Amino acid sequence: IRRFIRDERIDAVYSEFSLPAIIAAKEEGVALFGSHSFPTQASYASAPGKSGGVRKLLDGLGLPAVESALELFERMDRRFVPSCPELEPFEGEDVTFCGFLGETPAVEADAERDALVFYLGTGTVPVKQLIAAATTVAERTGRETYVAGIEAKHVSDADAPANLHLAPRFDFSELLPRTVAFVNHGGQNSVMDALLHGAPQVVFGGKVFERRYNAGAIESAGAGIRLESFTADAIIDALEHLGADGSYRANAVALRERLAALGGAARIVAEVESALAG
Repeated sequence: IRRFIRDERIDAVYSEFSLPAIIAAKEEGVALFGSHSFPTQASYASAPGKSGGVRKLLDGLGLPAVESALELFERMDRRFVPSCPELEPFEGEDVTFCGFLGETPAVEADAERDALVFYLGTGTVPVKQLIAAATTVAERTGRETYVAGIEAKHVSDADAPANLHLAPRFDFSELLPRTVAFVNHGGQNSVMDALLHGAPQVVFGGKVFERRYNAGAIESAGAGIRLESFTADAIIDALEHLGADGSYRANAVALRERLAALGGAARIVAEVESALAG
């Protein structure tokens, strides 16, 4: 990275959660911008015992020391958060909330929502447990239920009811606008995809600290329910609660509008250009 900065005479580096890019920019003395999030702050998730290698590298380069590698994010000239203060209550003059990075599709307020969508990423719930829970949910709710992230070999092995659809992937841009609830693992992309389409969420973050934070943030914002255990009964209880209380969908839509108003990627470009011009 350092060689590329020198050879191409780079004016600035943008780090997408890349510590090597941050260190290279600082060593080469170029402007540094990048993405950040509430749960990747050193004050939230510091683990100095895992940062020995980073400290050794910084010392060898003659750069200021850190206790936690996450402190490096605070050395950027400006941090961009693809979220909003309601979900990630950051503070600092160098922080810009930019909301959704892509285009915001239109959402019909009175559109019928008749489907359930599951996506649990990798390593959150064993595949057999996921399929078993989704099967029970599909049978007991009677709703068209789509489970993404299921490899072909597991799809062929499953004895699924007619309203349960298993596949490695689905087009979420088609499913989420008609989704009653998106059952997900709390990954940033999944959480934001649901909000992009105004869909309430049922979130099981497992043991991953960032996903657990996102699950709590969605619940605190009234846009979904956090699960502490991944069982069919827990999911159905959450779905019944969402169905009985229309505020969850209203809050999801309100967050969607808030995120869409923050400027997205265009705001990042404008602020970086302004900073470099200054």
